Amino acid sequence: MKFLRTFPPTDAKQNSPIDEIFNAVSSSFELVGEPEAALFETMKRWWDEWYFALSMDNSLCGSQH
Repeated sequence: MKFLRTFPPTDAKQNSPIDEIFNAVSSSFELVGEPEAALFETMKRWWDEWYFALSMDNSLCGSQH
């Protein structure tokens, strides 16, 4: 009996909408200092984590129905 499904590894990471938004924002202005760059990267990481958690929740909820 098989409990887990396995998927073949992907060669390239797919960009999320969050990546696209932050890439567009970062290309539209220049970060002046290190604190601004660190804040921007932290915000991007938080949004990436939120998007991942939301997509996993949607995936799990969708598989229960």
